[in-house]
Amino acid sequence: MKIITQQIEIFKFNELDEKTKNKVLDNLRDINIHDDFWYEHVLDRYTEILEALGFYEVKINFSGFCSQGDGASFTAKFKHPKNSEDMRQIEKKLKNILSLGPTYQVFKNFILAPLTKNEIDENGEIFEVYRSGRYYHELSIGCDCPNVLEVAREISKMIYRELNELHDELTSNEAVIEAIGSNEYYFTKNGKIF
Repeated sequence: MKIITQQIEIFKFNELDEKTKNKVLDNLRDINIHDDFWYEHVLDRYTEILEALGFYEVKINFSGFCSQGDGASFTAKFKHPKNSEDMRQIEKKLKNILSLGPTYQVFKNFILAPLTKNEIDENGEIFEVYRSGRYYHELSIGCDCPNVLEVAREISKMIYRELNELHDELTSNEAVIEAIGSNEYYFTKNGKIF
């Protein structure tokens, strides 16, 4: 039997030449998003917001981020507040969840807007937000109540915008380099992880 010992030069990321660094960045672009955990907190937050607004049985879906038909939407049921006290309770829940910035105003303006008599009865009719087709963008959902549909579509756009921004942030060169450092990766001269 013969044993051959080979010495291999290994490098930290910052010791690689620029061409190899770019290759490593491209190969590890998805290092921060290779599982479902990167977006869970966003979906949990919006589920909490939707439930505070009176939606229930909420299910959020999305696809992204570079193809036609990408977007976010949700299905749920919605029961409009019966009276001004119910509306005050919703507003109180929203204040606890959101800062009083523009996002809060969007939700407040949409959901607290009165519905017409044709859209709601005295008991607070229940409306369903449903999805049709194979896509997840905001135009793939429908509802029999135009005001609720408008709210649902606006919230869907907000969810997607936040997910897209988070995706861009986590796949940026800076974030990938930080993950490489955190994992203490070493590379061969041609950029393969050692």
